Amino acid sequence: MGRGNVGMSSAALLVFAVSSLAGTVLRAWAFALTSLGVVLAVLVVLLFQGEPLFRSLILGLKLLVLMQTSYVLGLFVSHFVSQMVRRRKGRPLSDRSRMGGEPPPS
Repeated sequence: MGRGNVGMSSAALLVFAVSSLAGTVLRAWAFALTSLGVVLAVLVVLLFQGEPLFRSLILGLKLLVLMQTSYVLGLFVSHFVSQMVRRRKGRPLSDRSRMGGEPPPS
């Protein structure tokens, strides 16, 4: 495994983490515009470094797919966590420890 692969793996993990966190904070349209801007900037850098146009477009498309997939995953995880917190807050503390399905004593 060459040095370039390690750098790409680290960059992919960073993009995954940032995009997943963005799924909890940003609206979809804001993230779409931001990710398109990032991909266009990466394309420009790749072209200035002498990469062929086709290879640059493929790498940009891969980056865009990774960013969008991570964003959607972040949305699902944040929604799941918020639902779990909401359900826990709705039940009294005495109900949380009970295992049976019988009603609480009056």
